[in-house]
Amino acid sequence: MLKKLTVHDFLVLREPFESGRQSPGSLGVALILGSLLQILMLTIEHYLMKPNYYPNAAEIFKYHLCFSLVLTILSLVYVISHRNIRSQRIQYLLSIVVSHNLSTISFLILMIFLLGTVDGISPSLLQNLTKGILLCGAIVFLITSIRFYILLKKGAYRKGSKTGLLRGKLEKNIGAYLPTLIASGTGISLIIHALVRNVTRLDLDVITFVLIAVLIINTMLFVLPEQLVILYCKYRFLSFNFDQNGNLYSVSKDTKGKKKNGNRKKTAHI
Repeated sequence: MLKKLTVHDFLVLREPFESGRQSPGSLGVALILGSLLQILMLTIEHYLMKPNYYPNAAEIFKYHLCFSLVLTILSLVYVISHRNIRSQRIQYLLSIVVSHNLSTISFLILMIFLLGTVDGISPSLLQNLTKGILLCGAIVFLITSIRFYILLKKGAYRKGSKTGLLRGKLEKNIGAYLPTLIASGTGISLIIHALVRNVTRLDLDVITFVLIAVLIINTMLFVLPEQLVILYCKYRFLSFNFDQNGNLYSVSKDTKGKKKNGNRKKTAHI
């Protein structure tokens, strides 16, 4: 779907690399911080797991613990070896997985474990609430992906494009956040409605955490399509990567290759 687009259609997405915010060094620091914060989240998960009505809570925690430990080990490896271009690409992929493990998976588990501590709540209700949250998240991801693809096709991520991206103008548009707001609002209202109908006593702190968790989960799924497209660009275009000296490759590295290939085709045709 994206093969017909050239490097110029993605240049706005290159800005985090130009500013150094997503350089291999910066991502290395983010991976270390993410691993440390993940330990804190796992500690809270373990605390909430013990008195819990959620089905197979211990198994869920065990698998998430093992998955997080593997990510932590890989993070340490790719903090050290980030100079190689191939390592940069894997490091960026790893940063996406680590960020979603910390902010999406962990908050989902914390939320369902916290709801699982509420007296009088049934395991079937907990499972239905989990399915509802996952469905809302899938809708956010799907709508955002379609919207992102349409914007790319329109040239909205070209440098200096009139439609806006000059990133800030688009991000300030409230329409950009409608999928997240609608899905989050729907998810929160369904959860609260189900809890009020089936649970006799519901604390304000539980409701507050559910609200925050749903917003965080859907916001992370809202940014996931962009993260995946940037990862695609790192694999397809040299100009989304850094050389051995830590300098970003020039866009001309990608455009020159295409011009040469075009000239070869013309010569062969003649």
